[in-house]
Amino acid sequence: MAFTTDKLYKRILTFLIASDACVTNINYNHLSTLTHLSFFIVLAIFFISLLFDLFKTFIVYDYIYICFLFLLIFFTKSSFVFSAVSFALALMYISFNNVISIYTIVTIVQLIVGFITGISGITPMHDNLTNILTFGFINENPFAMLLTYLSVYLLISFNGKSFSLHWQCNKVFFLLFVICVNVFYFKDYTALFFLIFLLLVFYFKKIITKWKIVQIMIVVLPIITAWFSFWAASHYSSLSSNWLNMLDKITSGRLNIWSYYSSHYTLQLFSNLKIDDRIFNGTLDGSYIYIGFVYGIFILSVIVLGLVFANFRLLKNKQFLLLAFMISLEISGFSEALLVNMQTNFAISFALLAFFPSWIHYDGNNH
Repeated sequence: MAFTTDKLYKRILTFLIASDACVTNINYNHLSTLTHLSFFIVLAIFFISLLFDLFKTFIVYDYIYICFLFLLIFFTKSSFVFSAVSFALALMYISFNNVISIYTIVTIVQLIVGFITGISGITPMHDNLTNILTFGFINENPFAMLLTYLSVYLLISFNGKSFSLHWQCNKVFFLLFVICVNVFYFKDYTALFFLIFLLLVFYFKKIITKWKIVQIMIVVLPIITAWFSFWAASHYSSLSSNWLNMLDKITSGRLNIWSYYSSHYTLQLFSNLKIDDRIFNGTLDGSYIYIGFVYGIFILSVIVLGLVFANFRLLKNKQFLLLAFMISLEISGFSEALLVNMQTNFAISFALLAFFPSWIHYDGNNH
């Protein structure tokens, strides 16, 4: 009975997350009412997750954790936090292996739906500004990152205790194809850096386990990255030092945009900033900057602290591939809003689940 319930729940959850991802990430520019479906899909995820969790054995810490999530929703009154809490509840009792399986399917579904809606004319196939193929997505960046995620997911194998990368010829060929498309066609170096950081962290795990200073740097990386984002935003100008101007060029003008928001808006404890489409075409990339200005310091602090705890717990439990994935997202999230998009990766969910005492302990008994 438990197995049947778990299997059914996984299928329902996969369907709902894939539906939310397709509604949220694909560019239905003339079907704006369709985007409102996301709220109802997330609402379904929230209540179905609670119903599923009732089938599991609770201890007092589980109740305290759920109360903590409910308090986050109550105090912030943020739709973003509600979505993040819903996804965290959904993955509370899902094994790491099943998390990877779910997001692999969700990624494939997004790519297929984006391609079909693009070639059928329902969504744009090209970016209006660059004329680059976007295959139904808002621009080429989400499509490039989805290809990158998929190339990594397909390489992952699980032996019952830990994850590894299985370098089969067809999967390596697909990975090389994705790298070439990202670099030479999309000119998207974020995806390339994501892959580089992931492989470095995973294959240098022996060095990580030996050097305490490296472990500390990995654990506190989200704090460093978040702090540096706001420091760069407040110190950048057209007359900045050469290295800041160089960083601005590398990040496609991100620092210039951040500098504008830093000088025109004040960081608030709880924020509800609406991005003005007339300012830099509505662009405010960079996960930490985006969360800070749009949702406020409190939510940013909870997420960054959660990312720190997630890194610590994954490192402590020797889940190096998942740690490598998180580190890559945290670094790439400096210039892209990757962390915000919980429909395409599990970073935000893991950040909230890191506060759940039974998180990794339960996972080890639920493969």
